[in-house]
Amino acid sequence: MKEITKTADIEVLVNAAGVGHYGLHEELTPKKIQALVRTNLEIPLLLTNRLLRVLKKNHGYIINISSVTAKQSSPHGCAYAATKAGLSSFGKSLFEEARKYGVKVTTIHPDMTDTNLYRDADFTCGEEPEVICCRMKWQRRLPMCLTSGGHGCAEITLRPQLHRIARSRMKMGKELSIRTASAEDAAGLLEIYRPYVEHTAITFEYEIPTVGEFEERITNTLKRYPYLVAEKDHEMVGYAYVSPFKERAAYDWSVETSIYVRKEAKQQGIGRRLYDRLEQILRQQGILNANACIAYPQIEDEYLTKDSVRFHEKLGYEMVGTFHQCGYKFGRWYDMVWMEKMIGEHRNDQPAMIPFPEIGDRIG
Repeated sequence: MKEITKTADIEVLVNAAGVGHYGLHEELTPKKIQALVRTNLEIPLLLTNRLLRVLKKNHGYIINISSVTAKQSSPHGCAYAATKAGLSSFGKSLFEEARKYGVKVTTIHPDMTDTNLYRDADFTCGEEPEVICCRMKWQRRLPMCLTSGGHGCAEITLRPQLHRIARSRMKMGKELSIRTASAEDAAGLLEIYRPYVEHTAITFEYEIPTVGEFEERITNTLKRYPYLVAEKDHEMVGYAYVSPFKERAAYDWSVETSIYVRKEAKQQGIGRRLYDRLEQILRQQGILNANACIAYPQIEDEYLTKDSVRFHEKLGYEMVGTFHQCGYKFGRWYDMVWMEKMIGEHRNDQPAMIPFPEIGDRIG
């Protein structure tokens, strides 16, 4: 940056880089939130900081590309809207601060535009040309708005003639279905589980089970408990099951839950859907306590984060205990925590738990 300011005669700075991550706020990962803040807000502030002296000398122009979401509520885009609101507030204040030095500052608030910013969103606009801002048209018109004699234009809002938001057809074509697993699913489910063994400490298992061993695990679980598979377009993308909390009869109303989602399918609500269906069945069985045994790092690293605990907290699980440095994998010691969720009423005349085969497959 120092070399650029020394050798280049800069007259215009356009803060146009942006990233968009959408969905329920609790489902965004910390990395996605950090990327939003850094790209949409922090970097424009830093660039402006380094170039403002040169722009003052040249009576230059600063253009910030914000968004209409900075001016309105934005469900499923809370974090994105917050970063754009910050950029707009910065531009508004900088306009007042810098105009006496001959620097013009304009903040542009475009509505949905024909860019790839929304490629991962679960919504899209309509197909009519009037429902989206065309970049080429505005590229021709904006210079006239910006160069209006000696007057500065502090804000510009770009809106299409029509406003129509629809659910993305791509997402509609990939409806999630959940069914009971069978031994025949073992090979496919093992491919979901394999990366967890090889590359993470989420499971403390060292060796990848054989397909035969995985078949046996599924079969044994289904004798008493549900074992569920999530599919999108007939592809297995995750699975969840429960196992006995303890073997003695007094523990019949308590289970341990387990869930694994294909890496490429995370942050799509699959884990929540699996757990919702799992709890529905457990209630039919008369299960009262759902417990999760979770590997937990004292400090997050490349093998283990605290995401699983955060996920369970969102679903209503509470932390009930920690076993310190009880798991050793990849040359490191990890804690193990227990989390608990009550899903039924505890009574003095508690009815017996009903094994899964006796209630049948009622999950649709």
